[in-house]
Amino acid sequence: MDQELNKTLQKLFAGKATQEEIDQINDWYHRDDDHFDLEIEDHFGRSRSQVKQSLFHQIKVEILPTSTLSKFIRIGLPSLAAMVVIGLLVLMVNITGVEKDSSEVIPFELGASFSNDQGMIKSILLPDGSKVYLHHYTTLEVSKNFTHNRKVKLSGKAYFDVASDPNHPFVITTASMNTIVMGTSFSISAYLDSIESVRVKSGLVEVITTNKEVHRLRVNEGLNYQLGTADLMSGFNSEFEFAWIDQTLVFDQSPLPELIKALENWYGVSIECNHFPKRKLSGTFKELSLEELLTAIQYTIPLKFEIYDQKVKIQFIN
Repeated sequence: MDQELNKTLQKLFAGKATQEEIDQINDWYHRDDDHFDLEIEDHFGRSRSQVKQSLFHQIKVEILPTSTLSKFIRIGLPSLAAMVVIGLLVLMVNITGVEKDSSEVIPFELGASFSNDQGMIKSILLPDGSKVYLHHYTTLEVSKNFTHNRKVKLSGKAYFDVASDPNHPFVITTASMNTIVMGTSFSISAYLDSIESVRVKSGLVEVITTNKEVHRLRVNEGLNYQLGTADLMSGFNSEFEFAWIDQTLVFDQSPLPELIKALENWYGVSIECNHFPKRKLSGTFKELSLEELLTAIQYTIPLKFEIYDQKVKIQFIN
């Protein structure tokens, strides 16, 4: 990175940049230089510029007057997943300011917002080294000065692999819960007007609900929370719960309407069916194109299909 630009970024992070310097950063941020390349492949066969336009439409970056966010330097999209690297500049820039005591409650102040629609799984690398995978129709808001104030807000479903930092707890706020960890891996589902749930893959997770109940969950334990009631569970199908982060679809006696909806979200397509036979499907499908997956399903459920770009027609036979 250009040294002058790096110095200007340091001033911006410290809140000391002039308007002219802020304009300089904005020009740099929006410039489409060749050396900030997007290396993209996807199952729609879209061009680099088409995918770039799609990704930047879905990745929403909000810049406050006294803050800045890192530039998306490189985004890779192997198969169905997209990697969004954020906070890269935060790691390279020494942010000035006095470190607050870790016991002090620091209010949430928005630093960045990331959203995901259908058709891909986004992976976000946070400045502390934590990684977050966003499921379909999910929004993640990251606090300003995240390195010292590890707070995020979640709407939707996400998997967290949190870097250990005993001095700075990692807090995920959803509509009905605060989930607090030091360093662990787990998933949270918190779609609007749905049951909120937590599933722990490793480590220890503390969940505080809106009615002030505190629950501590360990490996292979989970919690469902709705209307003020928490249901604890010991043991769950981890393959089914976490498969999606490895680009794997798992169905366990899934009715066809449920299966079709999952395929629409996973591949970012619209599927039209002639009818739904009373059949159910179980199976694990890893890194398959839609055509490959439908071909595999044909061995279990008789069907014909046609794929037209993002529209699919399926005819179930009998």
